[in-house]
Amino acid sequence: MPSEKETREFYWRAMGNGLSLKTKREKKNTVPNHEMFVFREKNLLLVRLRSENALTGSLSEMITIFDDDNPVWTLHCSGFCNKLASPFLAGVLSKAFSEGTGLAARGPKEFEGNKYVYINPGQFGFRIDKIRGHEKIIEPKARKSNDKLVARINFFGGFI
Repeated sequence: MPSEKETREFYWRAMGNGLSLKTKREKKNTVPNHEMFVFREKNLLLVRLRSENALTGSLSEMITIFDDDNPVWTLHCSGFCNKLASPFLAGVLSKAFSEGTGLAARGPKEFEGNKYVYINPGQFGFRIDKIRGHEKIIEPKARKSNDKLVARINFFGGFI
């Protein structure tokens, strides 16, 4: 079984590739309305299944890492993301994974873009052995209490 560090580094490489705008995403007929991404290096394999409800914007994602085809780590995400904010979220996560600045299994503590702000409070640093948290994206209105929430995603996971 890979160490926590090996798993984290593999996960970041895989997700950096998977969230890149250059990566082709495939819709698989075996799992209706799911996007699937697969990344393999030597004996490690990452499989990401993601689905989104077109009517509500709600989403679900499950990521599993296998070592010699044995599941060793998983991450589950669910929540919602406004369609207009979705490219911003993918960009924040892709940048965090490719630069190694993401906390645990998601993005940085905070990232401010031109229109949106990504916030990831209360994570456990860079560890991925036990993960529980949430992230959100707001459209700030001068950072007052009337900021518009455009995404909120809960996540949990760790070693199996």
